[in-house]
Amino acid sequence: MDERLPEEGAEALTSSQAEAEVLLGLADACQQDNYNQCVAAGYGACSAWSATSDCGPTSCDPEYGLSPCYVRDCTEGPCQNIPLGATFQSTQKYRVCSNPLGQTCTEWLVLADFRRVKCGC
Repeated sequence: MDERLPEEGAEALTSSQAEAEVLLGLADACQQDNYNQCVAAGYGACSAWSATSDCGPTSCDPEYGLSPCYVRDCTEGPCQNIPLGATFQSTQKYRVCSNPLGQTCTEWLVLADFRRVKCGC
């Protein structure tokens, strides 16, 4: 049993290193949503979902005119709602699944393609 401990420790280190690399990749670009495709392909043992992470660049929509992204202007004539625009960011999370042969597959879940981060750009 003592002979197996170093090997198991090495696997754990490799697994945590892989997870760290994946987390770094989240900040760079969003992955394509492939929810439940690993499980359907026989990778039935899955880790818990990671924490939600922002991914990809933010985007701005200067014409975003839905509440609450506006300012009320009553200085001249009837009051008007002036759009402030909005800044958007995509969010996602992942989990790693494995099959009986020890191979792994990563599932990505896109939670919001464009979640409003703030009013204004």
